[in-house]
Amino acid sequence: MCDVTGMSCSRRRAFMSRDRKPEFRMSVQGHIAELSRRHQSIDRQIEVEKTHPACDPVRLSELKRKKLLLKNEMTKLRH
Repeated sequence: MCDVTGMSCSRRRAFMSRDRKPEFRMSVQGHIAELSRRHQSIDRQIEVEKTHPACDPVRLSELKRKKLLLKNEMTKLRH
């Protein structure tokens, strides 16, 4: 055993290497897909909020901020 994770050194190196991690790429792609779904959901919430006659500007700003944070996180994961 290499460390407290319980992985052997060679397995840990393979796990940590981006070149040899198709399962890592798949999990990142899954994470990006989930972030994208949340981004779209917030976008729909923003559109609904805009249609209300008594649109709450604070809520609208909060939703836009969350949407931007999701977009930034997706961008980081893609690069």
